[in-house]
Amino acid sequence: IIFFNPPSDCNAIPSDPTPEIFSDLSRRCLIPRNSRKQIKEYKCKDGIPSGIWQLREQSINARSVAQGQILTFSFQILASGEIRCYLLWQGQRHRFYPQDLLNVLPEIFIKSN
Repeated sequence: IIFFNPPSDCNAIPSDPTPEIFSDLSRRCLIPRNSRKQIKEYKCKDGIPSGIWQLREQSINARSVAQGQILTFSFQILASGEIRCYLLWQGQRHRFYPQDLLNVLPEIFIKSN
């Protein structure tokens, strides 16, 4: 679990939001970039692929593919009876329903022997 203070361009929801605002804010930023200077050229470090190290130079958002290493559940709670869940993975966004726990998640994870 990652906690952070969102950047100023994506940390507020208007009082009368359009349904698209949630997707727009996720496309702007999910996890802000690391403020410390990182070395950009990594082939592999500590078993972590170079694409993951390169992500540390930029903010991670809903369009970040990250070699499938980031799986995000976005909950939109508009009222007590109006809750939506979206799965953000490999730059794609899918509406996530309870039955998807059995139908979708097993397809994402590799079964090891």
